[in-house]
Amino acid sequence: MTKQLKPCPFCGSKDLSVKCIDHNCYAVECNNCGAMGRFRETKADAQSAWNSRINESN
Repeated sequence: MTKQLKPCPFCGSKDLSVKCIDHNCYAVECNNCGAMGRFRETKADAQSAWNSRINESN
């Protein structure tokens, strides 16, 4: 199950994807501006890290 991701804090885009950076390393990436979230061991953790960022634009 994919979590709903918050828009990119830099460009506001909702065009996001979870990328497999390495064998056990995932991060959310904005497909518009290239911003990337923190690396995590699972897709779910990468999504949670993206959504729980401190810098909120709203």
